[in-house]
Amino acid sequence: MSIWEILAENLRQGVVTLRYPQRVPPPARYRGLVQIELEDCVGCASCAYVCVSAAIHVTEERETFCWSYDPAKCTFCGRCVDACPTSALQMQAECPPIYHCAGALAVTYTRAYPRCEGCGKPFKVATQILRQRAYTEVSGEVETLLRLCPVCRQKEAIKSMVEARRIKEATR
Repeated sequence: MSIWEILAENLRQGVVTLRYPQRVPPPARYRGLVQIELEDCVGCASCAYVCVSAAIHVTEERETFCWSYDPAKCTFCGRCVDACPTSALQMQAECPPIYHCAGALAVTYTRAYPRCEGCGKPFKVATQILRQRAYTEVSGEVETLLRLCPVCRQKEAIKSMVEARRIKEATR
């Protein structure tokens, strides 16, 4: 059989693709796409800071922040998951779906910052996990102050200083 006969036979048959009967399961500790639990995310941008491939972006706006992830840029190193202080990021254990163009699996989520209990304005709050990392013990007074925006927190601090000074002068 000559090469020309083989080529003619292949052209007559057309494209033939044999599918595997099932997908091969990924190995243990496989690092797939990054997923976010948006309720746990505080918008600190630690994940974007450590992302060497710039696959994660966090943009802050006045009342909200946007978390964006593009798997086409991701190296799947897992540094973002390690850096997240609230454990809001996880990596999927299964293989990602097949896509044909860059950016097809890209996602963007928008979340509003929590509101101040004093004035109602949105602000970047220190969550329970961040507070536990920053302080060994958190008193009730500190818990109350941490739910206030910096402006209201400063007003409360001034009020408490004035009150302490008034009590000190009254006891003299």
